[in-house]
Amino acid sequence: MSPKRDKLAWLRAVESLPAYPVVLLPLSGGGWEAVFPNLARLSAWGADKDACRANAVEALTFELGQRIVAGDELPTPSDPARLIAGDDEPPGSELLLL
Repeated sequence: MSPKRDKLAWLRAVESLPAYPVVLLPLSGGGWEAVFPNLARLSAWGADKDACRANAVEALTFELGQRIVAGDELPTPSDPARLIAGDDEPPGSELLLL
């Protein structure tokens, strides 16, 4: 199978997955951080909220794709209605599904 075909299969596999929750957090020094409740080691950053969201999509796609290729089991995405904001979560934080 050609590398291009492998990449397309990989992307189709990732795109068929359910949405994962991500929390966008404003940083005190400026910029934003994205954290993933179901993927503790994964995070992304951006100078503004839109850049952070775009970087979060890229990071999530890459992480899930790597797990699929490795044959690792994927975590089940949390139900956003069951996620509870932490006391230390800064004002302006936003929960999204990617």
